[in-house]
Amino acid sequence: MPTGYTAAVQDGEITELKDFAYQCARAFGALIMMRDDPVNAPIPKEFQPSMYNQERLEETQEELRELRRMTSAERNEKAKEEFEDEVRRYQEHIEKALTYKTRYEAMLNKVKAWRNPPEGIRDFMIEQLETSIKHDCDTTYYHNNMPKGAKSGDEWFKEREERLEKDLIYHAKAQQEEINRTNGRNDWLYVLRRSLGDVEETGSKQS
Repeated sequence: MPTGYTAAVQDGEITELKDFAYQCARAFGALIMMRDDPVNAPIPKEFQPSMYNQERLEETQEELRELRRMTSAERNEKAKEEFEDEVRRYQEHIEKALTYKTRYEAMLNKVKAWRNPPEGIRDFMIEQLETSIKHDCDTTYYHNNMPKGAKSGDEWFKEREERLEKDLIYHAKAQQEEINRTNGRNDWLYVLRRSLGDVEETGSKQS
């Protein structure tokens, strides 16, 4: 039977090498990301790099500029706000875990009180509930790691600045890697097009 690539050859829709080559090229090199696209999806003349990391880079640069413009009083206030938010998040995790535990244990008691169930099912249900209690209801981490007090404005500023500077390095590197990957994909696509006669003899890429 035909594959997703040969069906069009079987029914006579594709008869030329170029058309079949472009269809099969979706499973290789630059076009691998198109392998799950519809077979009639057009192959671009050239790929463009994703600008995701470039946008994150610009956002981080602006955030860093705003951070460095903050006054000492603003830094202290921000440190206090983040401390209160973090404590609230930890408390919410603890409350949620206790709610889960109450629900699990209520069901566990019902399962244990079940009389004359089919063989094996009660033990399995108990195992499932006890495993869930163990993994979903342990609040030790949140109790042990809940912040004890707000950082000073200067401490908060230094930590935030260092984190943003690391983000700048990461996004700049990731964007350059994306450009390099895209250039490599376009080189592969150029070789494919040239081998199929879709590139001018001068060697320039067709638009």
